[in-house]
Amino acid sequence: MKQKRLVRRLYVLTVMLVLICAGTGAVLFTYISEASVQSAELEELDAFQQHYYDLSGHLQELSLIQLQLSQTGWREQGADRMEELLVESASLLDALQADAGDGDLAHYLSFMEEPVTLYQAHYETYFSTIFTGDEAAQTASRVLPGVTRTEEQRAAYDERIQTVLQEDREAAQAAADGALEGAGTAAWSGLLILILVPVVLLGLFARAISKGLLHVMKRIRAFENGDLTYKQASRKDEFGSIDEALGRLGAGLAAYQARSREAGRDVRQIAAAAAERSHGQSAAAGDMEQHTRTLNRKMEAQSVQTAAISAAAGQMSSSVDAVNGSMERLHAFMQELQQESADGLYAMEEVETIVAEVSHESRDAAAGALQMSQDLEQMDAFLNGIRDINRQTELLAINASIEAAKAGEAGRSFAVVAKEIRRLSEQTASFAEETGSGLMTVRTDAATLSETFSALSEQIAEASSATKAAGASFRKIEEGNRRATREQQEVKSAAEEMKRALLESASHTEELASHATELLSRTGEMEEIIRVQYVQQRELSNEVSRLEEMAESLDTKEKETA
Repeated sequence: MKQKRLVRRLYVLTVMLVLICAGTGAVLFTYISEASVQSAELEELDAFQQHYYDLSGHLQELSLIQLQLSQTGWREQGADRMEELLVESASLLDALQADAGDGDLAHYLSFMEEPVTLYQAHYETYFSTIFTGDEAAQTASRVLPGVTRTEEQRAAYDERIQTVLQEDREAAQAAADGALEGAGTAAWSGLLILILVPVVLLGLFARAISKGLLHVMKRIRAFENGDLTYKQASRKDEFGSIDEALGRLGAGLAAYQARSREAGRDVRQIAAAAAERSHGQSAAAGDMEQHTRTLNRKMEAQSVQTAAISAAAGQMSSSVDAVNGSMERLHAFMQELQQESADGLYAMEEVETIVAEVSHESRDAAAGALQMSQDLEQMDAFLNGIRDINRQTELLAINASIEAAKAGEAGRSFAVVAKEIRRLSEQTASFAEETGSGLMTVRTDAATLSETFSALSEQIAEASSATKAAGASFRKIEEGNRRATREQQEVKSAAEEMKRALLESASHTEELASHATELLSRTGEMEEIIRVQYVQQRELSNEVSRLEEMAESLDTKEKETA
């Protein structure tokens, strides 16, 4: 049995499409996840840096407020603002230290505790109550050196913290850019593979299907042109199996046509011979009936003319000899007719055998056409699998578009890749529809071929019925011939007995009168036998006519089949 190469190719194509889509999706997911992680780290760094800027701004504002109040005197608005800034600065410092971890950034942030602690002590010591005059000068002399020194230290550590934050941000940005670049490279690589590999494989698959269809259609067109023995190179795939099945069917049909023509010729020859023998037998029966009537008239003349017995006996002896000659010829005709009937019966049995073989081959061919339709349905199921993969690819493109939208400007390349994937999905869907249309056409042709095989099987069944009827007619003819032969033997025996009676009548004239009545009765019996034989001969002629009609019917069915 042929290997299903097209089915295996379709399996390979499906598996490769699934693997390519899965691999591309996995790589894209990995890079997109990495880009998302790096984006989250950048956002955390931005938030951390913003909090640090807020803390630095609060500390700088606290130093300015304390310097201003120590020089201009206590003001309630400045003191209240100082209290708010101290609370917010302490909260921001705690949050920054919690997010910094245990690295250099946490070490540098620990030095920010001193400005907060110092400004808190200044507030509690000098700015929580009202002071004026000499107290203002003392507060300024105590606050100014601490604030100046603290701001210098804070500026030095602020530069270091800014440097660490900038390095961390650059590292995170480089990682994010690398992830996006890798995702773009993977996306374009996957897109090229998704475009090239399916296009090449689908092109090869479509080319194989197209060649297979052309291969099968060549034989079908040859059948339509009447060439049932068309020869062409074989293929090692499903279409090759279909072509071989059609080739076997064509060979069987050609053999059936040849055998049908031979059987028709044999039937016509047998019918012609039977008709000729029947006409000869009918003529012989007519002659014998005429001689019997003449004999009957002579026997009646003998009954009333006893004086002319000798002369009548001589004439009757001559008539009996003529009857015997006719019976001999009739017997020879019946022997030949019986032989022809036996030959016709043997020929019809051979025709029945041929019709049975052709019927079996037609059923096998119909089964081959049904198998072809089932293979095409299986191919249709594989095309449905390709459509499912196409839908999954489209979903993957939609997900990629969503992720690209989330990534913003950095995910613009993802949007291009998603668009190309969706275009590839549309092309794959179009190819699947075109292939499905081609398979539907082949399925329609296969259904038409199966219906043709079914009609051929019905015609073969009718031809088989007609052949069986012809065989039955031949058997009936043979039986009639045997019965007519027996009756002819009886007539011959009766004629011989009549001849002996006439001879005895010639030598024993005195006994002729007593035996005249018996001879007349025997003559009547012979006339009845001849009449019955004549009727049987007419029936035999009718059977021959029916046989000729059956031969014409076989010719007609052969022409319809061709």
